Order: sequence, then structure tokens, then C-alpha cells
Amino acid sequence: MYSALQYLLFVVIITLCVRPLGGYMHRVFAGRRTVLMFAGMFARQKERPQSRGTLRTDTITFGALLTTLLLVVTALSYLPVLTLGPVLEHLLFKI
Repeated sequence: MYSALQYLLFVVIITLCVRPLGGYMHRVFAGRRTVLMFAGMFARQKERPQSRGTLRTDTITFGALLTTLLLVVTALSYLPVLTLGPVLEHLLFKI
């Protein structure tokens, strides 16, 4: 029984994966652009000289901006849930 269930799970997983992977391989062999091609194009770009508007990635400023951005995005994800909890609790106990 266990081996039949394991086989069924394997068939389901393969069936779910074949279609997206097959579509990706079709795009690769048809010569269409894929995500990996874009990554290769970015990797082949020449290094440009620094200008006044360049934000270097090896400075404290970049680290602080990145950390602040991550904190803001995380806060915007969790704060609505944290504020709705007490409001819904109040409304449910009011009934």
C-alpha cells in the first residue's frame, strides 16, 4: 500500500513539473529570450565609469538604504495584520 501511494505521489509531482519545464525548454530551443539569457546579457555588460549619480554597493550608505528598505517592506507586510487583529477581536466580542 505504501509503495503504491509513493508511486502515485511521484506521478503527480512529475505531471505537475513536466508542463512548465517543457514550456521553458521549448522557449530555449526555439531561440526565444529566457531569464537565463537576460542574466547572461547583464553579465556581459562592460563596466561603466562612475559618475555623480552612481550609488556604489560597497559603502555604508548602500547598506543603510538596503536595510531601511527591507525594514519598511517587512513592516508594510506585517503591520496591517497586527492592527486588524485587535479590531476584529473587538468586533467579534461586541456581538
